[in-house]
This record gives sequence, structure tokens and C-alpha cells, in this order.
Amino acid sequence: MKETAFKELCKSVQKGESRFVENTQSHHAGKALSCSEGRIEVDIYGKHETWPNEECKEFEGPDFDYHR
Repeated sequence: MKETAFKELCKSVQKGESRFVENTQSHHAGKALSCSEGRIEVDIYGKHETWPNEECKEFEGPDFDYHR
């Protein structure tokens, strides 16, 4: 993910907006929880992972209720 997209994503997450990302290496996708120092904390159905922003891209998000 480019730095400008990363900063935009982080601002949205800090405002409480739901944003989703996909890891381009593992192809897992999840909800972005927070950002710091070029990394994104991601929730994948209750499991938390931290991904480098270079391995992430925006993901539209699921077509279903993410928390059910």
C-alpha cells in the first residue's frame, strides 16, 4: 500500500470508520483496527495480526455482517 493510501486508511480507522485490508502475501483479509509505524493491526474474525503496510491493499469488505 502506498504511503498516501496508508495515511488515509489510518485516519479513517482513527475516526471509527470500518475499513478492510487484504494481505497480498497470505491473501487473508480483515478489518483494520489501528495503525502505527508502517504497520496495520488487523482483526480476522477475532484473531489479531499485525501486517506491514507494504503487504496490504484495500479490500471492499465482506457482503455480510462481519461480527456474526
